[in-house]
Amino acid sequence: MKYCCTQEVEPQLGKLPDDIAIKILSFLDPSSLLCQLRLNRSFHRIASDNTLWESLCRHLWKDKVHVSRQAQALVTSNAMAAYRMAIEDAHTRDYITPEELCYDPETRQYTIWSIRMKEAAGPDWTSSDPWWNHDLCRKIVFLPDGRVKMYVPRSVNSTEGNDSHDSTNNPLTPNNENDTADHGVGGVVLEGMEPADFSVETRHVHPGWELNGQLNEPTNVMTWRFITDPLDLPEGPVGSYIRLKVAGRDVPTYCCRRSPTGNWGFVMESCWGVCASFELPPRPRSTHHRRRRRRLRRAHNGAGNEIYLQVEVDDSSEDEAAVSASQGGRTSRGRRDRNDWGGVRNEDLLVTETSFNVTISLQWREAFLYNIGEDTLPEGPNALSEFQRVYENTMAER
Repeated sequence: MKYCCTQEVEPQLGKLPDDIAIKILSFLDPSSLLCQLRLNRSFHRIASDNTLWESLCRHLWKDKVHVSRQAQALVTSNAMAAYRMAIEDAHTRDYITPEELCYDPETRQYTIWSIRMKEAAGPDWTSSDPWWNHDLCRKIVFLPDGRVKMYVPRSVNSTEGNDSHDSTNNPLTPNNENDTADHGVGGVVLEGMEPADFSVETRHVHPGWELNGQLNEPTNVMTWRFITDPLDLPEGPVGSYIRLKVAGRDVPTYCCRRSPTGNWGFVMESCWGVCASFELPPRPRSTHHRRRRRRLRRAHNGAGNEIYLQVEVDDSSEDEAAVSASQGGRTSRGRRDRNDWGGVRNEDLLVTETSFNVTISLQWREAFLYNIGEDTLPEGPNALSEFQRVYENTMAER
């Protein structure tokens, strides 16, 4: 309709019953529908109809992991405002609320988190991690009382919990339990679920699973709490950081943010582990991987974004890489500025290490303290001075 002449459409639309006019406008995308609001009062009245925007909300939210609860509550009375509120919330809020984080064992609703370790955790941890062995990620839940439990999905055809993907019953336990954490603590990856308000159904449930999986105690007692001012990361609002305690010891802080895949889920990561509020893509089974190189992609305005691409690297020269034009390699002058992200898919962002923000180089102080056996990691305004004291004492003893 946005391609039609307004003078021709307006009298025709005005002669139609409202339900038919609304049906016609329902074929428009949201941006086109917003344009109709500015034409005149008749168009504004029809284009702002709640059923139109309620349908758009359903379409937008159907594959999203976390939708603002305020937006869900508003949809029946003002769906257009709910649509805007949900988008604004997903694009501006990186911290997580207790309701989004936690699982209710009574109603069996809300978020189930998948968990895996990063490569930086080292072989003692990754060798026992199901994800690194091409299986589904382990599942954990955060309970409102501060406990963390293992979630074992129940097979549809089985009355027992299916723990075939969870050999250790604890995501933060290495193969050799006597080892110190010279590599790190495994990460937590999440599978997300939202309440059934406004037909927002459970998200990313693996085929063949029932929702009433069983909760098991981990081998080592795990607890969680929010913190706002960790040692290695900038201060943030409540919900920005999660502090896990495993077997009485703090592990490096998990930093929360929205998923880079655009599904409105949350990803939490430390230097050694990663969590997501949805099922993470499986680890590729291919054993052959081309080497990756970070290349700079520039836009017309000169701004640059560095991304990892699958490129063939010539071993004889580390200074040059042979890469196809579709992947950001050399192109003609006319095509150079039109290169896009090539074959980089959203799912791939959470398979490789390239989409993660928290690394050892960023969180080395907390990793150091954990490795030397400190039970409590400092936080707050005096965290750096406390670390400096422990660091100097440790170096003096060596």
